[in-house]
Amino acid sequence: MILNNLGQIYEYGPFRGSLRIGQEIVANRISPYMGLTGAIRQIIDGDDLETDNPGPDIYCDFNLEADENLLAASSVCERLGLKKEALLDSIILSPDMLEPKMTFQINPLAQQMYILTYYVNCPAENDDYMLHVSHDRELLKLKMEEHSEYNRYLKDASHLRTSEEEIDDVYRLFFEDDSALYVCYSIIPVNYEWE
Repeated sequence: MILNNLGQIYEYGPFRGSLRIGQEIVANRISPYMGLTGAIRQIIDGDDLETDNPGPDIYCDFNLEADENLLAASSVCERLGLKKEALLDSIILSPDMLEPKMTFQINPLAQQMYILTYYVNCPAENDDYMLHVSHDRELLKLKMEEHSEYNRYLKDASHLRTSEEEIDDVYRLFFEDDSALYVCYSIIPVNYEWE
């Protein structure tokens, strides 16, 4: 199986949610490219695999000159003997070497920040993590909707009970079913003073 069209989805258990062509990712600490951000270009699995990896091959593109990669790029270049101007195209990584990229949208004039978190509890997975940080609460609601569209646990939502609550500026959206699935998105306020 070869996926290389923007938006195509590949479900893989150990990854927190589905992998998607074009998805922004970060190489984690078990990858030789640790700290670099990039995007998924292609996913190959099954009989089409080009490596001996047991799982799918995730082809990622990293740009070492991007501002957000500067610190990590120095370390990666030194460790792998690369030039800093390199554009790393189609680097093959396994799903356990990747994390979804958390985005920050911050207004220096805003005193109120919000964090979007995600929690899932089911027989296959029990995990929670931070998705986004922003001063714009409505933007985080849009990010939450976007994430839920690609969430493998919510693909068939017809059997799920959905509820929401808002207490003291904390917004929560819940999904539950009778087979022990529990998913919760939360938008939590954080007071922050800029120096």
